[in-house]
Amino acid sequence: MPFATTPLVEGFISEAIRGRASFWVPGLAQLLAQRFWQCRGRAFDVTTYGSLRWLRSDPLGLRVEVSAIDIVGADPIVIEALPLQTRQGYKAIGLDLLTEAPTTEDIVLFQDAFTLLKAGSGLSDAVVALVRSVHLLAGSGNGYDTSHSEPNLPCSIFVSVPTGQQYAEFRLAESILHEAMHLQLTMLEKEAPLLCNTSATGYSPWQQTVRPVKGLLHGLFVFSVINQWLAELRAGGVLGEEGHIYIARRRAQIAEEVAMVSELSVYPALTEFGRTFADWLIGTRS
Repeated sequence: MPFATTPLVEGFISEAIRGRASFWVPGLAQLLAQRFWQCRGRAFDVTTYGSLRWLRSDPLGLRVEVSAIDIVGADPIVIEALPLQTRQGYKAIGLDLLTEAPTTEDIVLFQDAFTLLKAGSGLSDAVVALVRSVHLLAGSGNGYDTSHSEPNLPCSIFVSVPTGQQYAEFRLAESILHEAMHLQLTMLEKEAPLLCNTSATGYSPWQQTVRPVKGLLHGLFVFSVINQWLAELRAGGVLGEEGHIYIARRRAQIAEEVAMVSELSVYPALTEFGRTFADWLIGTRS
């Protein structure tokens, strides 16, 4: 159910739209996270959160911290391992969770990824506000990345770490951002519903099959954010040739996919606010 003061978040986003703010809406993640933790009462907070604790509804329960990502000016993000039984559940959906601690090179790569995210105004701060636990996944092979998040783990993401591979820091930054924005939109939907018919479906260019409209809207939002972050990263002018090649290729791919959901804002499954939100994302933006 939406919280009692839903108009607060709708108004925040409406003002951002009028002011042509970034698609991630600087400050929105912090607002959503603050309200999320407030509604938990004393059961959980930003420091006691852990994926297994959340799944077991036990804020003082087991949390296997195998490492942490230090973020300047913020609480570290925990890299957490899960017990065998829980990992087996994820294995059943094709996710191979690792239990060993990340290498020094892995941690450096995470730091490099967060440095890239700072190219977007307030974007790194948004990710830190949303993501409190990271789980490492086995990769799918050289050049292939795997990432995951889910609504029942509100502040957790799962990512493979492409240490030593081409474009590694760009790919990891994109994976982190991708899943963090899914978390942000899930929190947003609790405050300001975007759909009035959750069973409606449409063609997904990302899954290349018919999927729920909810998934299409998530895809549109996430990739619109990624596309804009890449544009701002390119505009920063401090990238080498490899970075410019990666950005040009990814932005071309994203533009092609987003064009395939360009009619999403007229879907009757969306609320009035949902249509406004989708139309903003689909509108012209460099």
